[in-house]
Amino acid sequence: MTTFNLVGDTFYYWIDKVTTGLTINSKCNYPCQDCPDDNPSLCLSCYAEDQNIVNGRPFLQVDTCVTQCAANRFYDGEKCELCDDTCLSCFGTAETCTSCGIDEFLFLHQTKCLTECPSRFIEDPSANRCKKCQGNCLTCEGLPTSCVTCDPLTDYKFFFHESCIDKCFEDISVLVDGKCEECDSKCKTCEGTPQTCTSCEEHMKLDPSTNTC
Repeated sequence: MTTFNLVGDTFYYWIDKVTTGLTINSKCNYPCQDCPDDNPSLCLSCYAEDQNIVNGRPFLQVDTCVTQCAANRFYDGEKCELCDDTCLSCFGTAETCTSCGIDEFLFLHQTKCLTECPSRFIEDPSANRCKKCQGNCLTCEGLPTSCVTCDPLTDYKFFFHESCIDKCFEDISVLVDGKCEECDSKCKTCEGTPQTCTSCEEHMKLDPSTNTC
């Protein structure tokens, strides 16, 4: 049995048994297993990982053999192929992105690199990925917990203090244009509009003719 090993730029052969003499004759330079007759350094195939090769290079990339595919390539079972132009790295197929950061395609969503995240997700520049908005937010901003809009097709469609709720809080807020608006600061409770007070803070008095404090 012959075992191959590469140390630095030197390629060594180890022979563990010789019975009738030994001749090592290969038309290819390491790490190629196969190569053109006229170019011993241009690899057409590589030694597989199960062929007793220490520190082997089993992956064919362009015209050489490598220990693993480059970050912007994936192994298709035969060789290292380039990822899609939008992917920083990929796995399995060219279009299955695992990380992003090429030009404007910065944010990983599922297996795609996008220029901006879809509804219910927020851009996370520190990780170059789309992070899901919390709860019932249709869109969020700054943080996943900071809702900007709510989904009108769900029960939690009313926006109030960066949250989406199923109904406005009675007495302290009123529904205005699909959003729950807090009562005016002078009102303790209100009804109809934020300025229509129904009661006042302790240091103020309600004027029933104008519903103001």
